Amino acid sequence: MYLRRPLLLLAGLAVLAGAEPVPPPSASVKLAPVPLRRPKPVPVRFDAAQPADPAPAAKPAPKKHRPGRAAPKKAAPAERGSLPVAVRLVDGSMLRGTLRAEPLPAKSRALGAVTIDLAKVERLAVGTRHGMLRVHFRNGDRATVRPGVEDFSLDTLLGRVKLPLSKVRSITFNPSTSSTVSTLLYHCTFDSPQSIAHPAAGPAGRFLGGSFVPGKAGRALRVEKDAASFEAALPKGFLGPEGCIEFWAKIEGDDPNYVDGGDPLFFSLFDERGAVTLLQFAANNGFARGGLGGAIASWPFGTIPHFAWSMEYAKVLGPDWAGWHHYAMSWKAKGFGDGSFVKVFVDGKPQPVLGGVDDDKVPARLADLPNHAFLLGSPWDRSHGVNRRSKKPFLIDEFKIWKTARTEFAE
Repeated sequence: MYLRRPLLLLAGLAVLAGAEPVPPPSASVKLAPVPLRRPKPVPVRFDAAQPADPAPAAKPAPKKHRPGRAAPKKAAPAERGSLPVAVRLVDGSMLRGTLRAEPLPAKSRALGAVTIDLAKVERLAVGTRHGMLRVHFRNGDRATVRPGVEDFSLDTLLGRVKLPLSKVRSITFNPSTSSTVSTLLYHCTFDSPQSIAHPAAGPAGRFLGGSFVPGKAGRALRVEKDAASFEAALPKGFLGPEGCIEFWAKIEGDDPNYVDGGDPLFFSLFDERGAVTLLQFAANNGFARGGLGGAIASWPFGTIPHFAWSMEYAKVLGPDWAGWHHYAMSWKAKGFGDGSFVKVFVDGKPQPVLGGVDDDKVPARLADLPNHAFLLGSPWDRSHGVNRRSKKPFLIDEFKIWKTARTEFAE
């Protein structure tokens, strides 16, 4: 019998515990044996569809492309990530962060609808005129477009911020390597009095007079005859032995001729010693030179090797003398390698720079440039009473000072 012995053992245990023993079952009671049932074996398949272990299922192998059939479509590429940027706002603030590297839709008057790859862009300059963007590509190309977006999201230390393009002055990509951020000392757009008080780069200025009119990019400052329009104090050492001053200007008036000096006087810089740097049109600079010239660190120069009582703007600017022109003056105390230390450009073309007075002292003077005041249309040097007036009104726009001696201008 299968259960006799276990029952006898339980009865013995009950007696030891003081309980009434349970009589064993009589021999006449037969207990049917309980057969042990074994579970049916479950077939296990060891293939790719049902692996033998609980590990995650492996991805199915890609199907081989058979000749004669269309190749399978590739998956869309993953997002390229973000680009480091430095954003200058219209109030003078600057934010650094990252911008998603998404294609920028835009429209060009010449090309129609275009898509701009931001990874190939060095800088975006936002103009106030019709909401246009000036795109500076890394290979030197330039384009003016109307963006297809009104704002963008920037990840900064303040978190993700949404910036309308109307509040942005410029966006520089990869600012740690961009020459635009590292060498630009001053940049004023002259779009409004606020742009003077809070320039895109450099020290704050003060608006003294004049008006703001349509300019080369956005608005421009109209400097009146015999009137000061702008001033800014430059800190000591702001200008170094190498640099460049560039701007756009448009001469106003119907007279195609200019006379002895300050006709017009675009800008002047001077320090407490009276050393002066300026750029002007003068038929006679006082040292037998004429044309577009002036002085740098009180060294006088001109672009025409003689003087006269009157000269024509067209000899320097061409037949479109009354239009917008780009002016630049670069200097380098160590020299440009061709024997010159100062270069002047009009619309990107170099002009002859003719001195004649203390030419051997130019390198030393360039190493100690005036850094006291920067003025537009100033009628006189306030610290010394020297007459430095502009005899003709003009428009000026996009004024920049660099700490490198630039010789190429793409705009």
